[in-house]
Amino acid sequence: MFHLALASGISPDRPSTAPWLWPWPRRRLAPLALALLTSAGPAAAQWSRVDALPAANVFCVVVEGDTIVAGGQTAVFVSTDDGTTWRPSAPLAPAVTSIQAVRLHQGRLFAGTFGQGVFVSDDLGATWTAFNEGLTGGLLDSQLFISSFEIAGGNLFAGTFGAGVYARSLVGPSRWAHFGEVFEPEQASNVNTLALGGTRLLAGAGGNGTVFHRDPGDADWTPSGLGPNGMLPGVQTQALLWTGNGWVAGTSVGVFLSPSGQEPWSLSSLGVVPLRSSAFTMFGATLVAAFDLATEAVIAFSPDEGVSWNLLERQPGVFVFALAADDVDVYAARGDGLWRRRAVELPHLRALSQPHIGTTWTVDVFAPEGAVVFVAASPTPDNGTPTPFGPLGIDLPSATMLGTVIAPPGPDPVVNVSTPVPNSPLLVGLTFWVQSLAVPPVLPARLSNTLAVVVQ
Repeated sequence: MFHLALASGISPDRPSTAPWLWPWPRRRLAPLALALLTSAGPAAAQWSRVDALPAANVFCVVVEGDTIVAGGQTAVFVSTDDGTTWRPSAPLAPAVTSIQAVRLHQGRLFAGTFGQGVFVSDDLGATWTAFNEGLTGGLLDSQLFISSFEIAGGNLFAGTFGAGVYARSLVGPSRWAHFGEVFEPEQASNVNTLALGGTRLLAGAGGNGTVFHRDPGDADWTPSGLGPNGMLPGVQTQALLWTGNGWVAGTSVGVFLSPSGQEPWSLSSLGVVPLRSSAFTMFGATLVAAFDLATEAVIAFSPDEGVSWNLLERQPGVFVFALAADDVDVYAARGDGLWRRRAVELPHLRALSQPHIGTTWTVDVFAPEGAVVFVAASPTPDNGTPTPFGPLGIDLPSATMLGTVIAPPGPDPVVNVSTPVPNSPLLVGLTFWVQSLAVPPVLPARLSNTLAVVVQ
């Protein structure tokens, strides 16, 4: 079974209103979509809370390689080993009670707060320094209420709740500067989210169903209405994501799609659905979404970047602020902590490095708890011969057993299998195929994915 999860960040008490007059013809798709969302099955047991974080608001989460960063109420939590261990940062400042945005860039950790501006750490949160030089000019200091970050072209961009977008160079001495003057005339100074796709920046701002885009060299942002005739009064854009091929916009009335981040936008197959908030992330080629309804969150995924949706489960009483994914797990920043769900079929192999001669090479195996796991490698692949345990990926006659381990108790644990690589230059450049077989105590035995590794 394909496992999925959650997270992207709007406050649960942020208002959202649907327009009285709707430019699309009323149709049965809208109530059908709402019925599908609310009738999705209850959440299964695959979700587990990350116990190292408190069971309280976690407003944001990002993944950068094997480092995962989550923003809570007073501290940032950092894992540098793919979520295995976590450590809390030092408090940013005494007045900080909400960390709305985090971003890691070239070893520097940035945190955006709700009311105290931006902080930076050069030691992953052990110490913090205010990073607010030039961050001025918002009505009632609204420029200090940070909603989101993006990094492009050596610049850090910050969306704010009330003062538009600011930019600051990350190269050499610098100060913040207001980045665009179009938001206030468009009644869109409240920027809910920023997103980057290629070199194009998008901002979801205001309450008129408008997305703003800006390319390098542009003098200012350009508004783009989500409706077939332009703006949609009363509609907020809450989440934006570049899938690699197009843009997805989560709004207070549903999901909109655009190949370029500007008109024409099209309403997704979910139709018109009243949403408190949305969150998106990509897991490989799969788009994962969390839709926050009045009293629960609904998790869904799309195999075609938002064109069609499969509704997985509902989570009563849950609010999802943000989603992020690595190559194995999906993380959900929620009102009750940071949660994760394995998003691959088990067993699953992962190698963080290629084998090097004269060293010990380790492969990670994600397997059901208590499973006996066999790992083998061969110099020749198999073309997917069907077996009772799944498709075969290695050539059994030439295969060598690398190790046998037992998965410990716990939700979908990870075990390591290490093997010495002979110190022979003749091995350099050779490709080997690696696969595992997991035999759980109760579930049927199953073959894993197949890794192709090249000896270095």
